[in-house]
Amino acid sequence: GDEFMMVGYGQSIHEVRALANRLRERLQNEGHRVDGDERVVPIGASFGIAMFPNDGRTRQELLAVADANLY
Repeated sequence: GDEFMMVGYGQSIHEVRALANRLRERLQNEGHRVDGDERVVPIGASFGIAMFPNDGRTRQELLAVADANLY
């Protein structure tokens, strides 16, 4: 699967988790319509969250924690 990164500023962990849940629900509810087909393919998503500075102070540290949290 593809991986995407999102960077925010000033959010609490509760706000970040709420955003991840809203994104996941939106993807699941809307799915993806296949070209010219009536079927809608469901889409799932996983999120790996890392918070500065608790989880790391460098880009590499934050990415490593987010990647580990993804699983």
